[in-house]
Amino acid sequence: MVPFNKETTIYGQKWLMMAVDEIHNARRINRTYRALLPLAQQTRFVVAMTATPITTSPLVSVNDDSPPQSMPTKTAVGHL
Repeated sequence: MVPFNKETTIYGQKWLMMAVDEIHNARRINRTYRALLPLAQQTRFVVAMTATPITTSPLVSVNDDSPPQSMPTKTAVGHL
């Protein structure tokens, strides 16, 4: 068996930007979350997208006019 070398995979690289569609699939700690987290930690900018409404509480109504709930974000400050 060939030994695993992180440096030869996407996890061994630094990234300027990462775009993730269907980010709602990573709301819980699962395989998707565990795969994306280390990539996001070595990426300067992360764009996470979903068209799926995110209900964070039974009290949040899909039809109300309140602003959407936001997910935790990482803000990059500085120059490219």
